[in-house]
Amino acid sequence: DKEKVDSGLFRIAIANTRIADADIFSALNGKSNMNIDRLYDLHRVLNSARKQRANIIVLPEVYIPTNWVGHLLNFSKTQQILIVAGIEHFTFNGTVYNYSLACVPQSINGYLFSFPIVQLKKHYSPLEHEIIEKKMHLKVPTNKNHYFNLLSFPNLRMGIYNCFDIANLAGSKQRVNGRSL
Repeated sequence: DKEKVDSGLFRIAIANTRIADADIFSALNGKSNMNIDRLYDLHRVLNSARKQRANIIVLPEVYIPTNWVGHLLNFSKTQQILIVAGIEHFTFNGTVYNYSLACVPQSINGYLFSFPIVQLKKHYSPLEHEIIEKKMHLKVPTNKNHYFNLLSFPNLRMGIYNCFDIANLAGSKQRVNGRSL
């Protein structure tokens, strides 16, 4: 509800979903599981949050296949709901990437759209390092100049952190929108 967002009242839906280990490893091997049952589950979660009148939906890390990003953007646009989700790992040139996606809805002069913001995970967990580097003989990104985005939504400012990013906040110099914290 636009009135609630404008007044600073939010309804946040946090999806507590199971992510199959087989889906994680399939994505790491470049073969995402995109079967219809999994897509149905995604739409069930999104529609349940919509029926509960959520303004913000938070989905787990590595939950969305890259090919389904368009589904989230379209849902965010048509429903004007902010969605934060983890995109499945994907490999490019021997490096495994773990991105988060924010679908930020906007309405300008009656035109609806959703602006995608992607953010690379900065701190991979020890288990991710072990699986990616030791078992799969691939690399994790080493971009030390990476910074965190600060999202602006009416009456809300928030960052996106994957689980191990937040665990490492105290021990590292962080950057938000290019500025040191």
